[in-house]
Amino acid sequence: NVGHSLAGSGVVSLISLVQGMRKRTIPASIHCDEVNDYIRWDDSPFYVNRETREWPESEDGRLVGAVSSFGMSGTNAHVLVESHGSEAEDRTLAQQWPSRPAYLLALSAKSPEGLERRIADLLAYVAERRDLTAHHLSVLCAELLDGRQHFPHRCAVVVRDRQDALQALAKARDGESAPNVFSGEVLRRFVAQSAIRQVVAALQAEAVTVEEPARAQELLYALADFYCQGYGVAGAGRVAALPRLGLPGYPFAGDEFRPAPSASALFSAAGGGARGGAALHPLVHRNASDVGGLRFVTEFSGREPFVSSGVLVADALLEMVRASVALSAGGSSPTAGGGVELRDVVWHEGVPAAGGAVVEVALSAYAGGRVGWEVFSADPNDPELELVHGAGGARRLDMALRVVDLDAVARECAERIAVVPAGGRVAGVFVGGRRVLVRLEPGRSTLGDVVLQPGDALAALEAVVVASGGQLGAGTLLGARQVALPVGVGVVSTVVATVGEFGNGRVVVDLDGCDASGGVLWSLHGAEYGFSQADPRVGADGSATGGSGEVAEVAVAGPGRRGEMRGWSVEECLLWELRDAVCAVLKLPPEKVDADDNFAEFGFDSINLAEFAEELGRRFHFTVTPDVFFGYPTLVRLSHFLLGNHGDELAAFYRDAELAAAPALVVPATVSSGVRRRGSRRVGGIRGGDEPVAVVGMSGRFPGVRDVEGLWSVLSEGRSVIGGVPADRVEWWRAGGSGEEGVRAGFVPGVAEFDPLFFQISPREAETMDPRQRLLLQESWNALEDAGYGEERLARERVGVFVGAEEGDYQLVVGEDGSVTAASNSILASRLAYFLNFDGPGMLISTACSSGLVAVHQACQSLQAGECDVAVVAGVNLML
Repeated sequence: NVGHSLAGSGVVSLISLVQGMRKRTIPASIHCDEVNDYIRWDDSPFYVNRETREWPESEDGRLVGAVSSFGMSGTNAHVLVESHGSEAEDRTLAQQWPSRPAYLLALSAKSPEGLERRIADLLAYVAERRDLTAHHLSVLCAELLDGRQHFPHRCAVVVRDRQDALQALAKARDGESAPNVFSGEVLRRFVAQSAIRQVVAALQAEAVTVEEPARAQELLYALADFYCQGYGVAGAGRVAALPRLGLPGYPFAGDEFRPAPSASALFSAAGGGARGGAALHPLVHRNASDVGGLRFVTEFSGREPFVSSGVLVADALLEMVRASVALSAGGSSPTAGGGVELRDVVWHEGVPAAGGAVVEVALSAYAGGRVGWEVFSADPNDPELELVHGAGGARRLDMALRVVDLDAVARECAERIAVVPAGGRVAGVFVGGRRVLVRLEPGRSTLGDVVLQPGDALAALEAVVVASGGQLGAGTLLGARQVALPVGVGVVSTVVATVGEFGNGRVVVDLDGCDASGGVLWSLHGAEYGFSQADPRVGADGSATGGSGEVAEVAVAGPGRRGEMRGWSVEECLLWELRDAVCAVLKLPPEKVDADDNFAEFGFDSINLAEFAEELGRRFHFTVTPDVFFGYPTLVRLSHFLLGNHGDELAAFYRDAELAAAPALVVPATVSSGVRRRGSRRVGGIRGGDEPVAVVGMSGRFPGVRDVEGLWSVLSEGRSVIGGVPADRVEWWRAGGSGEEGVRAGFVPGVAEFDPLFFQISPREAETMDPRQRLLLQESWNALEDAGYGEERLARERVGVFVGAEEGDYQLVVGEDGSVTAASNSILASRLAYFLNFDGPGMLISTACSSGLVAVHQACQSLQAGECDVAVVAGVNLML
């Protein structure tokens, strides 16, 4: 039906057997038209079941089945299973639950989108279950309140019957208001008030016994409201055995995470570049990529108009990098496709080109579509050495074209500077506060098919120096925090500059290069430009002086004060910076970074916490060590810590030039937070070896289907889901060195899908994380929900995790991009245990094809030995 699932086969067979017992059906064994003549079937109790039929009842009503699994390791496993309940018996059990005047149905998720899907899933479930009675609604109420974890985004509806539930859930799904529909978001800083908890307990106690419909509804309305505020609301208590309802599981986000193409893959995409033919771009002549990596080469004669004083201007090299990144992505031209963003640009020294120069751009591919780049040339004094002139990061982005109101900027910058930089590129310079408007000469020398014209940005930077009181003369670009180069080519007529810092021989500025209508064709954010201080108008500390030589006070913004921070407090600036640093390290959109969320919610681990510390150190110019994040695990608390320990430095860093006097820095008191710790557990004692072990919850993703019921449909209908390599796996099979031609197997759908933020894993890590780990996390969570294990019950129980698996092959896809834990088998069993803080045993079993069933055996032994109270058992196998 589904093929041989290798290490997972034992668990697949066990789930199939349990499903057959619950449905009282023996599915047919397909592809068995001819039986083995060497087995004497007539003289044995065994036979091959070749058609789906009802499972015959025994005298005592019990059904018995067995699963065997054999591994080439020589380790075999055999499990005997006895039935305990069926779908028909579940219907009888439900009748033992009392009907009530009203029912509270509670739902929650980690995100608004997840809550919307959860509401829609429950609505579809209720619509499909036409046999849902008042007794079932009592079970449903208990299951949703006591058998689920509860998350910040919440919804609760109070209903009288199935039809009322359909209407209320539909209103909740559509965002409509109704008296019996409640919703809310529980903030991380929420603290339950003891007095209100007592009120909730009293309401619950009365709701269990009340019979009058109006009063029951009133009580549940109050409880629903408190639930959506963040208070714990329990079910009415278990009055009988809980029948299985088969509720839909958590609606994990279906985002796909695939590794970035390796350098060799990028090379194949960019391999169509010219080699010895026409130049690819005015500043990129040929593609010199080889098996060692991606390289683009340009030969300069030294007579180019953008060679100044024998040195190539820096913005020519920025355009060279931009075009190289665009070409590396397989674009038809260096100006086609999406825009390019350069980050953390650092220039070490200019490129000497008076007598000509050969300059190369080398690119390195990383996960998440990121690219590292270097600009280098041969040392003229020693051809065996290379001079690295600049380096940074880059990525392709779809950027919307911003528009600047040039008329408003012109009104703001009313003062014209009489002296303009030489070189024929600047027509006029105008100043207004921290803003500088630079008009470029319309007849200046330009190149075709170029986004950032060589010399434009440097001319604007020199104009800013002049407008700020510096001297005319040669300067140099030292670096930039970000260079945004949207798609498309146009003519920049005006550059709008916002000065962030001026003094000590340097200026830090944001530049927007605009066309005549104000469309921003390129931007430099945090551009740092160094210049000479020999001019008598510039003091030794970089301050401006008057004609008498007396130092005049100049309001200078701190290096961290950006244009958009005008009027912000230091704490607001700091929070913005911290959020921006998180986005830079984890590649998250800003709207996904809540200042009150724990760092673990963003997906930080020990490795990228160290990167986060380095990123903050680079920005603030003081040391931040990773251990700080464990004591101050949210951006708000981290900002309080940094303000308390580096208040003066941060006040200077975010100094606002427009304030006549800096206000006193108010350092908020750090709110202490207790550390939750589990209470002491009893020491596990040896239980009776004959104590039965029950299967209480199941979930899975199988070839061709996405859940346990889907597997049963394949088995009961006698279908085969064996087929060729699906379209979403072809790229991986080719990357691993295998072709897809002639391959037939049972392929699990959606192996690239994952919801990393639910499991506190960063999207960047998710890309290189073995899909076996991803699916195991999600399906294990679904199995716990299917078993009705809510937060309180999991906190009381010792939970063990046992996983059967063999060596994976995902490392062939990601290559060297994967982290230490990305494809390690040893992590398979511990990922879930770490996420939910389980303290039972965690084991990986690898005995070839018997791995899954041996894991079941090991879990049974652990349960009977008292090592754990609950065991999560899984078998996993993917051919990627």
